[in-house]
Amino acid sequence: MFVFAALRLSDEQLKNFALADIEAKLQSNGSTLRKFTGMPFPNDLIVSDGQNKLIMDELSYDQEQLQKEFQDLYAGMTDEQREIYNEIMSAVLRGKGGVFFVYGYGGTRKTYLWRLLCAALRRKGEIVLPVA
Repeated sequence: MFVFAALRLSDEQLKNFALADIEAKLQSNGSTLRKFTGMPFPNDLIVSDGQNKLIMDELSYDQEQLQKEFQDLYAGMTDEQREIYNEIMSAVLRGKGGVFFVYGYGGTRKTYLWRLLCAALRRKGEIVLPVA
């Protein structure tokens, strides 16, 4: 595993990002790695997404730290938060998706719930990009 500051990449991820960089340089000169027989090609998500920094940041979390954060947050949920958490996680885990609107006055611990949801998914290596 390659480690640079807080960024942790597996050998496979490092290879994919290096290939993506080579592919970007070739494409800017009207070529591609696909022209070279037997040459590996980077993961299509890395090549097409154009926002590698976001994905790299999402894949570099400390899984052990996230597990501890999740356990601490999960233990401190209210009954109402648990109900909302279960509904959202059920939709995510079944691949159902959905749009969820969590509202309430200041101090009703909405941010707490979002931190819990992010930790729950990121500890499993999922990419989470919360927006407000």
